[in-house]
Amino acid sequence: MSRITEYKDKLDKALGLCLEDHERRQSEDEALKSELQKPREKCNFSVNNIREQEEIKSLRDCERLINLIHNAQLAMTGIKKAVRTKARGSEFLRSGPWCELKHYLGRWHSYRQAANFIVCAAAAWPLLFQDFKITSLPSSTRISKPIVQSDLTAVAIVQHMEAFEKVKMPELMQDAEDLRRMGLDKAIQIQLLKRTFRPIVHAEVLIHHYLTKNGITRPNRFWRQWQYIGASKPTCRLCHYYFSSHSQSQIQVRPSHLNLYPNWRLPEISDEDDAEAREAHRKLLKSIAEKVRNDAKRTLQQRTTKSKQHDSNTYSATPRYLVKRSESTNSDGPAYCEADRCSR
Repeated sequence: MSRITEYKDKLDKALGLCLEDHERRQSEDEALKSELQKPREKCNFSVNNIREQEEIKSLRDCERLINLIHNAQLAMTGIKKAVRTKARGSEFLRSGPWCELKHYLGRWHSYRQAANFIVCAAAAWPLLFQDFKITSLPSSTRISKPIVQSDLTAVAIVQHMEAFEKVKMPELMQDAEDLRRMGLDKAIQIQLLKRTFRPIVHAEVLIHHYLTKNGITRPNRFWRQWQYIGASKPTCRLCHYYFSSHSQSQIQVRPSHLNLYPNWRLPEISDEDDAEAREAHRKLLKSIAEKVRNDAKRTLQQRTTKSKQHDSNTYSATPRYLVKRSESTNSDGPAYCEADRCSR
């Protein structure tokens, strides 16, 4: 429910900012103003699951908001046209609210799409929905802050890299010094001092670790032998490195948005793990660390990094069989395409 509350509040805020921008432009498009006001009125409800009656009301309010957004997506409405054009504007202060509106309209619409996909999948593969069992995996525990050194600097990080790789990096050292004057060390300190800097195992990695530990990795253990771990969002950068570095796994995940989150860690090695498992864990960590070091070098040199503002798409990836049912019988794997983008 916390995520629904966040989406509701962020949508309401984006709608308000877009209305303000609409008025600043002194637009005479009253129809667009009315269309922006309608979903904002639908956002005026509380998300509560403490009491059954309140939970039912919250779900109904959510459904009304989703249906309103869904109907707006089906027709070429003023709000859809505005989002399409204004979210691409060159002036960030003006286009920013419309980008946010595009994102959160897409997040809400994805609930409707997900429900439709489940219904279609049940019709296409009825056996998948018969006698199934849900296994709930507990979240991993958060570990203590992994870096206790409070005075860590970019130059010190480069020095550690030099010592590890046994190579001098004068150009990289100069880049670190230049960025220090631009506030890089301060940014490092802010991250290190965060109380919330306590890494945890991300969901995709947690599931993969469970499957590996229990010997559930062969194709015949997956539906139609599709070795795939699904998730509501694209994988982060470190999860992407985890799966691309895991030599023993052919299991696929969603493409990565390449956002980097400090609160990430590998599953722990237990006392029950043998020498082979420990060596595999060491090699995996080494491979991921090498990719992170290369990222650090590239970031210092180019002074930019690959990432996106939101860690979820403004649309849902549509299974190809829902776009062309005829292709589903000939498909060899769970191919997904970015069809039916709700915010085009």
